[in-house]
Amino acid sequence: MMSCGKAALTGEKSQFELDCEGLVFASGYTFAKVMADNPDLARRFAERLLGIKIGALEFFEVETSIPAALRKSVRMDAVLAGSGEVVEIEMQTERCDDFERRLRYYQAMIDTRALGKGQPYKDLPELYMLSVCQYDHFGSGLALYRFELKCEDDPAANFNNGVHVVIANTSASMTDVPPEVRSLLKYVKTNEPVEGDDLTMELADATRQAYADEGWVGSIMTTEMMLRVKESEAIERGLKKGIEQGIEQGIEQGIEQGIEQGIEQGIAQGIEQGEQRIEKLVNALLGANRIDDLQRQVKDEAFRESLYEEFGL
Repeated sequence: MMSCGKAALTGEKSQFELDCEGLVFASGYTFAKVMADNPDLARRFAERLLGIKIGALEFFEVETSIPAALRKSVRMDAVLAGSGEVVEIEMQTERCDDFERRLRYYQAMIDTRALGKGQPYKDLPELYMLSVCQYDHFGSGLALYRFELKCEDDPAANFNNGVHVVIANTSASMTDVPPEVRSLLKYVKTNEPVEGDDLTMELADATRQAYADEGWVGSIMTTEMMLRVKESEAIERGLKKGIEQGIEQGIEQGIEQGIEQGIEQGIAQGIEQGEQRIEKLVNALLGANRIDDLQRQVKDEAFRESLYEEFGL
């Protein structure tokens, strides 16, 4: 197995490196890979937390690609299609202020893909949106929060649009859920399979197999290194440009005020330009299958500059 720190930049370890060392299932990248590589486990995982049976299953998509991870917004989830239903599973490790509206956006994207042009709306499948959170987003202490559209004026009125949202909370006491749900959420939280629970044992095995995939681990390491290089490079470019702009503005507006404004504007512009430049380079190297060069340029600034020149960036 590839050493998890082998491809890392010097300094503080990334979250994925720590997850790799601990064989953590609930890491965003790893969760999506385990789901994609093991469709039956994905189905059983969803069935246990949703309390439903899913028929024949296939994947719409699993978002863990390197190009996606180099963009500003990274989704690491799985969209599964069964016989008559679609299930979106997401592992949420950090708090998100726009959590509910993000789920609303995901719903719109999934519905657009599920309904072909010219199809009647009645052909939209049942949609189950399952988010497994490492924290209690709603603060009520429940292990499972289930949401359906209800009429405030008449609770008996049925508004069945086929959308079902379930938020799992691994930080709960879990006294309000069946033992099998408790076991699964405990495994997600502690990374320790529950003896006698076949699903958690198999998930642990699948997680070990995922981290044993050297090509996959290397690609994620490269992704994280690119993100870190992009950030440091953008900040450096932004500071330099900001100082230059600040001095120029300071002549007319006053040195102190001009430098402050120039640095702010320069950092913003530098980050944007740096992101675009490094992303173009990464995509060019990936397209040419030059993985070794991709990893080398992370630590070798002179080599990275030569690549920029080679690709006209």
